[in-house]
Amino acid sequence: LTAAAATSVLTAAQNLTQASGTDLTTTLKSLTDLMLVYHQGTGAAAADANLLEAAHAQLGVGVDTLSGQLQRLQPKIAGSGVSLQTLLSVARELEPTVGTGARAVLTMGTVLQLFTVPSKAAEKALSALHISLTNAKGQFIGFGSAITDINAHLANLSAAQKTADLFAIFGKNVGIATALLKGGAS
Repeated sequence: LTAAAATSVLTAAQNLTQASGTDLTTTLKSLTDLMLVYHQGTGAAAADANLLEAAHAQLGVGVDTLSGQLQRLQPKIAGSGVSLQTLLSVARELEPTVGTGARAVLTMGTVLQLFTVPSKAAEKALSALHISLTNAKGQFIGFGSAITDINAHLANLSAAQKTADLFAIFGKNVGIATALLKGGAS
């Protein structure tokens, strides 16, 4: 870690401290832990600090709590291609559906995990719709492609069949998944 990199991270932590009212020790630990868990370089500190502040302000979650939740979610979304920025952006955009507070980010992570590791019932429903969420190498195709494929296959179904299939795929999180699908690949 160079002096310039350390100064960059410390500056980002100090800016987050001022913006969120959280103490410097907490913001510095939150940023460094996130950068380690999400395999980011020190150049990501300022962007991560901005994301944490925006999520903190909108979701009403403390910076340290939010950071801890994001760290716990990383294994669930590993290999999905979802970055920290994307996860927080989606959680903030779906706030009317997901809600606010500590549960919002965890719920969003659970829904995203349903795409990457579908249950047996979800696999059966996806297979019946002729949808594969993995490529020829068995890797997840990405959320944009998954959302596009699911929306395309559901487009010609009756409302009742669409609801049944979405429930089979997403279970109790069908409302959140429906809002996510409605948003489209973007």
